[in-house]
Amino acid sequence: MKRVDHIAVLVRDIEGAKRFFTEAFGFQSEPTSENPSLGIRNAFLEGENVKLELIEPVAEGPYWEFLREGKIGLNHLAFAVEDIDAALGRLEKIGVRPSRPPFTGARGTVVDFDSETTMGIRIQIFKKK
Repeated sequence: MKRVDHIAVLVRDIEGAKRFFTEAFGFQSEPTSENPSLGIRNAFLEGENVKLELIEPVAEGPYWEFLREGKIGLNHLAFAVEDIDAALGRLEKIGVRPSRPPFTGARGTVVDFDSETTMGIRIQIFKKK
């Protein structure tokens, strides 16, 4: 885990957020996609040296509670890994606990971690498809 792959931002209006980041900062946007199993619409935006994932909760799922509680904005830091089992094992050895079982996200297999074990920061690792 040597680099942050993307920064996820929870938004109420994904199309409005895409317009904002593309017009204000020159990001290039990928098409918006839907992930019914997570209850979200999401899109990745590329900047010169940063990638954002915009997430709009649209139904019950792991992100819905954040929207209900008004927690809009920075959602998590995602680290790409080559071997998700090795990375998970390394993190568990230092006391970092998954918050739920691995799942299939927008771009691959994902593990979210309990923020009580990651210094209050929502951390995610994933293996790209």
